[in-house]
Amino acid sequence: LDVGCGSGYYSLIIKKAGANPFGIDISKEMIYNLNKNKIQGTVGNIENIKLSKKFDKVLCAGILEFVKGLDNALKGVKIHLKKGGKVIILYPRKSLGGYLYKIFHLFHGIKIKLFSEKEIKRSLNKYDFKILESRKSNIITTCIKAVLIR
Repeated sequence: LDVGCGSGYYSLIIKKAGANPFGIDISKEMIYNLNKNKIQGTVGNIENIKLSKKFDKVLCAGILEFVKGLDNALKGVKIHLKKGGKVIILYPRKSLGGYLYKIFHLFHGIKIKLFSEKEIKRSLNKYDFKILESRKSNIITTCIKAVLIR
């Protein structure tokens, strides 16, 4: 499940690797573009959508900074993940690079959120995820891999 899939950048990579991705995005245009690449998806928000299926893996890359509530988003991820399934989260952290990223978006009229690793880990723990790995990806983002244990 590619949460906040946009036009399907990561979904295409996942498909080329041999998996069968499914995308969620709040934009009808993005889902239309995703479908043009022969990838299934639906318009929705991970904070409140309930799909009729569960997934082995969920990717949240570049979405959490736009959601209203981190806890609601991770609760939505949990609902759609099989027990033992993995989530990969790429999020902008509270850092100099993160604040520059935030300012860039503000200049375009978009408010985003930045997170500390502690905030992300607290929310993941709250929803029964065990952290497997965490690493800084670049000057802006951190990537966390976690598994659903219950």
